[in-house]
Amino acid sequence: MNLAGSGRHLSSNHHTRLLILNLELQTTVFTRSAPIRCPASRPAGGIRTAWVAVCLGAAASLSGNPHPGAADPLIEERPDLIDAWLQSPFEPAGGYLFAGEQFPVIRWSQPLLVERLWGQPAPDPEVRWFDSDGREIQQPGPPGRYLAVVEAGLDERRQMRRGLTLFRFSPAASASGSGSTGDRFPMELAQEPAFGLRPELWQSQAGLLIDFTERAAFDRLLRHPEGAILVGALAEAQQLLDGATVAEERQPGEIDPAAIDRDHHRNLRRRLDRPSGRDKDFGPVAGERAGGVEPLGRPKPEPDPAPILTEHVLVGGEPGAGAGLAGALDALFREWLEHAEQPFTAAIAIDGRLVFHRAYGERPGEPIDHDTVYPLFSISKSVSGILTGMFLDAGRLHLDRPLAEVLPALARADDGQGNEGPPLTVRRCLMHVSGLHGHSAWGGLGNPWLDEVVADAFAIGRSRPGYGYSGTAYDLVGLAMEQVTGTALPTLFEQHLFEPLGMRGARVGDPGAGIHLRAIDLARLGQLILNGGAYGDHRLFTPATRDELLPRSYTELFPELELSARADYGLGLRWADEAHPGVADDPPSAIARVPSDRTLGHGALSGSVFRVDLTNQMVIAIGRFEAGPDHGMFVRRLLALLADQVH
Repeated sequence: MNLAGSGRHLSSNHHTRLLILNLELQTTVFTRSAPIRCPASRPAGGIRTAWVAVCLGAAASLSGNPHPGAADPLIEERPDLIDAWLQSPFEPAGGYLFAGEQFPVIRWSQPLLVERLWGQPAPDPEVRWFDSDGREIQQPGPPGRYLAVVEAGLDERRQMRRGLTLFRFSPAASASGSGSTGDRFPMELAQEPAFGLRPELWQSQAGLLIDFTERAAFDRLLRHPEGAILVGALAEAQQLLDGATVAEERQPGEIDPAAIDRDHHRNLRRRLDRPSGRDKDFGPVAGERAGGVEPLGRPKPEPDPAPILTEHVLVGGEPGAGAGLAGALDALFREWLEHAEQPFTAAIAIDGRLVFHRAYGERPGEPIDHDTVYPLFSISKSVSGILTGMFLDAGRLHLDRPLAEVLPALARADDGQGNEGPPLTVRRCLMHVSGLHGHSAWGGLGNPWLDEVVADAFAIGRSRPGYGYSGTAYDLVGLAMEQVTGTALPTLFEQHLFEPLGMRGARVGDPGAGIHLRAIDLARLGQLILNGGAYGDHRLFTPATRDELLPRSYTELFPELELSARADYGLGLRWADEAHPGVADDPPSAIARVPSDRTLGHGALSGSVFRVDLTNQMVIAIGRFEAGPDHGMFVRRLLALLADQVH
């Protein structure tokens, strides 16, 4: 029996379905979800019949959704299973590393799941093969990286497309590695009674353990998608070293296999999605010119330089904000440190001048100072919104035009029942009404096929239009930025935002929650907002575009959502809602808001603080690793102290 088939011939009998169901769902390679299982042990006697009936019923139910136009209950019951399948619906038979002269057969990873969700047997996938330079080929050539683009579908809405990375190695390559020796025995097992076995027993049989771990590691390398990605990156690094001259450094720099692989797929996708490729009906990719995509222009010169924040520490008696402010802030911050026992760095600017910049506390093995880089978590959304403003200003993206103009697969992102819903747009994504969920779902921005996954999630009802706080939607906008510029998102941040503002040490992961900055650099971004899009002699965007970043009412823009009348959000920004300490907050009083009722901000899991007071021209930026106890109380006290100063 060929268990790797497409599933269209599995309806002959329930016993075959039971076997396939158990094999498929119990041996799934999904690393982030527990598989659905029938009981592991068979009951005895008459109970056995009931057990078989239950499992047969499960297998039969998986054979097809009886109501293909309706939402399948499995989507709500097992979202982890569905998400893992959406991310990796196809797999190569035999593994991701191969030595043969033919490409491996690409098959569905869960054909019965496809049949249930689509209501029909899973069709055979169609596969196109490409070498590492993106040239389409029919047969594998020399050892190295190969890319597969896999497509399968029933109709215009129910179709899937993904990319896979495989690696061909020489048949002469050893599968066992170097010889095993007792010198490489894991020391932790030699010192601890692992699994209830005495250390001396482990030591006496070290060779068996080493042989097992080597074989298990190699098997995982063959069968896990990251194995081909890792080996491919190492092979390409080796090629560079082999081609180096004697005078050149013959040590590879730091290798990021996932980033290298993503570049391969991004470049291939851009070539396929051009008008001459698969999605020709959608017109040219936005911003594309003859010969390639158009880079985002650098900031324009600003003839009337805007305020900038110069790093320094305010000392008592220094003119500007007044000698008393520095002492009051320092006293509050010392109390906060003693109470919460969490280090932080604070940077505060008033009227375009940095009036306070100090670090507090310590961290084992890591100094805390002005240059400490902190995780912003959800404040990352504010930073990403600012970069998005540059794309809006340059006309490279548009707030309310469908993102399908840039990412054509999103044209299939309907409401999950074949009905045309509101198109995904930059505004809907950044205001959390895209219908997407979680942060970095389906691999996030690290998945160059994310838009294809999003379209499929809507097609089966895993995602539906509506409100939902989501960093994945920010990943999708980041993918659009990369598509129209041909540049990786971290590079876009560095070249077009961080460098013009003089920011150092920044790290960019996912745009919804993975950006790390110094406190002073977060304050500079706040000053950029106060300056209306200018910083020093750089104009990053116009005041009109700055206003597009500001919060808007959900009831005004999306009345169909029926959200609270007080609900509002912008492009990664919202109005801060802290009340002055000691003032009743029921009903909410705009007069009680501090420092003013036009203070922008965003929360963060790390406890980092970002506030931009448009009325009082004030920026408050605090980098933290953890919030600590009574975080909200200390933030309100800080804002009240600053409000009293400016008033």
